[in-house]
Amino acid sequence: FNSNNINGTLSLYKSKKTNSIFRDSENFIVDNGKTDHAGAEILSEIIFNDKNIVSIALTYGDHKYDFTSGTSTRESISQGNVVDTAPKIMGNILWMHTVNERFNLELETEHMGSYFTDAANLHKYEGHTLIHARADFTLSPNATLYLRIDNLADKDYAERADFNAFGGDRYFPGLPRETYIGLEYNL
Repeated sequence: FNSNNINGTLSLYKSKKTNSIFRDSENFIVDNGKTDHAGAEILSEIIFNDKNIVSIALTYGDHKYDFTSGTSTRESISQGNVVDTAPKIMGNILWMHTVNERFNLELETEHMGSYFTDAANLHKYEGHTLIHARADFTLSPNATLYLRIDNLADKDYAERADFNAFGGDRYFPGLPRETYIGLEYNL
């Protein structure tokens, strides 16, 4: 879709996957797996005026196992279980503000929804929401100063989470607040 101030793309999908091979939480190989997938994705840019633009990327997905298997002693997959490590909702919203011809600001909110960490749907990661900030300042026609702060609220979160029958919940921690300063100079 495309109008004066709103542009974007809406995508819908539905698919089936067969003959999938994966490793369960006890590291056993599962073959002949089947999954069903359906969802929607939207990318949009809203132009409020020449100084303020909001960019939105959202996805909703429904990913389910389409077979039943008692693959290991501690984990059984039932038809209709949600595929592990597949959040239903993910997205980000980015606000870009032009202060003047030399100074730009950006504020971004990034969201990862909750998801099951095992195929039996017995363990779950609750998801997270992070905020990031960026700025750039043109010092001269040849030089630009950049500032970026990721995870502005210094929130603890998992970049990825899963469950392993031998060690339990596993969290691969995301980075704490980080600040980057850069200077770009063109010769």
